Amino acid sequence: MKNELIRTIIVDDDPIATRVLEEYIRKIETLELVKSCSNGEDALFVLAQNEIDLIFLDMEMPGISGMDMLKTLEVTPFIIITTSKPDYAVEAFEFQVDDYLVKPISPQRFVKAVERIRHEFELRQQMQPIQDQPILI
Repeated sequence: MKNELIRTIIVDDDPIATRVLEEYIRKIETLELVKSCSNGEDALFVLAQNEIDLIFLDMEMPGISGMDMLKTLEVTPFIIITTSKPDYAVEAFEFQVDDYLVKPISPQRFVKAVERIRHEFELRQQMQPIQDQPILI
């Protein structure tokens, strides 16, 4: 099976946090950064135009917050919350987010979260041919 890249976007209004995430993503060969968005509106546009597998999502942003974005997503890619506030964890997990990273995010914790996603992504990729086959009765 071909190893596909995990197509990723960052949604965070903090340029320093965005830069840190971009650096972390560049160091992991299975991730492809499609776009960094500084607000939810831009992110929703990118999601409408691209097939995205993973979103690194900040919770507190002007306009559409991370929580508001979660509520509007029809197709849910993998979601890793990246926030300075641990207060949103319970509500975020109600939307079945895949991980929750509290800033400042250590490289080790970032890698652990991405490894979990990579494993789940590969399982989905393996299941896809089975799901695409017609059912014969």
